[in-house]
Amino acid sequence: MTRRSDTLRAAARSPARALFASIVFLMPGVFAAAGCGTLHQGLPVRSPRASEAYNTVLAAYTRSAEVSENLSRVLTVVATYQTPAYLRARFAEEARYKMLPEREAQSLLQRFVSEYPGPTVVLWFDAVDPDAEDLHRHDSATRVALEAGGQAWDAVEVRRLDADDPAMRHLFPYVNEFGKLYLVRFPKDAPETGADLIVAGPLAQIRLEY
Repeated sequence: MTRRSDTLRAAARSPARALFASIVFLMPGVFAAAGCGTLHQGLPVRSPRASEAYNTVLAAYTRSAEVSENLSRVLTVVATYQTPAYLRARFAEEARYKMLPEREAQSLLQRFVSEYPGPTVVLWFDAVDPDAEDLHRHDSATRVALEAGGQAWDAVEVRRLDADDPAMRHLFPYVNEFGKLYLVRFPKDAPETGADLIVAGPLAQIRLEY
């Protein structure tokens, strides 16, 4: 089967289109040409009970892509780039959600940055084939990387998160009972903001542009 070089790109750089993404260099059998494959949009970007300030920042740093083959969904990927601005908003919202004193937001942030000194991404990976949802395994066939200015930084750790945790559902409204939720950690010298996220594996190669 020949490889299709057609691409689907969406202008994902503005907050108004924060969940729009691009699928590039699709693997054989996953088509991006109009009428053959689709880039679905409309995944939830707002947490219904979160503050307006948090929802605005969440939308600004979240991108998504959905790959279809023969009109059937193959893979959905949603990622939130945890930039310094996002992390401040996240832990302020987490403290509010858990009814903690406001000063606890700074403590939560400091503990997180101490544990994860490099950039991090929260990644939702929902494949029709559950065997493909193995990003946390050391032998996973799916590569996750940040890319900017012709340089790439591979993930140094991919950790499973509890997708059933009510706090996670509150902070990341795109999470549901399907798929898996990951925290992806990158080297300390990787860009804290502005890099593209690459998710490349047997199902597709996806670039989420920030």
